[in-house]
Amino acid sequence: MGVPVVEIVTSTDQDDNEKDEYYPEDDVWVKATGLSPNTNYKIWIQLNPVNEGDTLDFDGDPSGTQETVTTDGNGNFEHKQIWSNIPSGTSWSVEYDIVVDKQGAGEGTYNAVDDGLDAVACVGFTAPIPEFTTIAIPVAAILGLLFLFSRRRQKRWNQKKMRR
Repeated sequence: MGVPVVEIVTSTDQDDNEKDEYYPEDDVWVKATGLSPNTNYKIWIQLNPVNEGDTLDFDGDPSGTQETVTTDGNGNFEHKQIWSNIPSGTSWSVEYDIVVDKQGAGEGTYNAVDDGLDAVACVGFTAPIPEFTTIAIPVAAILGLLFLFSRRRQKRWNQKKMRR
C-alpha cells in the first residue's frame, strides 16, 4: 500500500520560483505534481474562491486563454506560462486561483477529486500589486488638500480673533 499522492499546484515566476504576488507587466507561470499520470488538463485562472462544483468561467480568466498540458508518467508537469504581461493602470489587486481541470467527464467544472487547485483554504495569487506611485500620488493629493483646508481654516480663525 503506497503513500497517497497529494495534488500540488503552484504559481511561479519564469525561473520556476514559487510566487504569489505579481506586479504589472509580470508573467504568471504554474507547475503541478501529484495529478493523474499521462493525462490532459486545461489550466484556468479564476476569481478566488473556487469551490467544489463551480463552473469554470472563460470570461473570468484574465489571461484570455486556457492552456492545455499533459502530465508525465508521475502526474507532474513543468512550469508553464499562463498569463503574459499583466496589465497596469489599476490601483487595486484581484485575488485569483489556478484550476488544473482534468479533461474528460466533468470538464469545465471544478471537482476536487479529479482537478488541481493552487490554494484550497486561501488565495492562490494576487495581481496586479499596485505600483507605489499608483497609491502614493492619490494619497499625497488628499493629504495636500487636507493641509490646504486646515491652513485656510486657521487663517480665517486668526482673522476673526484679531477683529475682536
